Amino acid sequence: MYILYNVTMPKKRIQLSPDEEFVRASIAQTLGVPVIQYDDQSRTSMHDLQIIYPNRPAAPVEVTSDVDGGVLGTLNSLSKFDNGYWEAPSLSNTWILHTISKPPLRLLHKQAESLLSVLEERNVSRFEEWQVLAWDVDRRRGVVGARYLADTARRLHTLGVRSASAARKGSDGSRIGLMMEAGGGVWGGSADVVVPWIDAFMADPARQDNQAKLAATGSIEAHLAVYAHMNSVDWPVWRSLEDHTELATIPTALPTLVPPITHLWLIPAPWHKTGLAWDKKRGWYRFDLAL
Repeated sequence: MYILYNVTMPKKRIQLSPDEEFVRASIAQTLGVPVIQYDDQSRTSMHDLQIIYPNRPAAPVEVTSDVDGGVLGTLNSLSKFDNGYWEAPSLSNTWILHTISKPPLRLLHKQAESLLSVLEERNVSRFEEWQVLAWDVDRRRGVVGARYLADTARRLHTLGVRSASAARKGSDGSRIGLMMEAGGGVWGGSADVVVPWIDAFMADPARQDNQAKLAATGSIEAHLAVYAHMNSVDWPVWRSLEDHTELATIPTALPTLVPPITHLWLIPAPWHKTGLAWDKKRGWYRFDLAL
């Protein structure tokens, strides 16, 4: 004889994406209050995160991105690319390469790891275009190792690399990531360019889903966190968000918020040290990212 029991298996918890987790940790660090996952996919149209205040109602957070799908599509056309990254097990660090808009992807994929290993062997963690000439000068002066650095830098430049920077590798090991130029412009040191960008982003009909999720909560406070990808936004916008110098500026104009949005968190991708935030009480201010 068999007895059938109606057993309801617990749902597997949906994990936050790396971008959502980074926003969660950064907001919690800045505000000094818990920020938790809210969207567990138990129903449709749930906002991503929830800020838990000790003495007032919780506030919803939506996480979104300004990213060029065409650029990512180009990167992922090579089977080993994962949103612009690929594994590089021989390297000690993860490297981000800032390239021209249409680099020779297959050649770059094949040669970048060995070229970057030359930089690591000589304790170089950052490469800029101007260093090709600087290392050539050092080579003529007989500086040990300068010839290898100059040749490596020249080869990277030929492959479309405009700059490269190393960061500590994560739990997924050493990787190489590409950020291809899509926007243009020269940064003059002012963060004012951020305001028309974020105003246009919020007003875009494509953002209606984010706004609807926030509005559904009925909360008087609603946060929108936006990643500004180097692949998509104009260079002055990304550089303004990324600015972590001693003279770092903040915008002088107020954003034109689209209801129900009341708070903004703007993060450059790839992220560096800081982002820009706005709320009615504090205005614009810089916040440290949870690195």
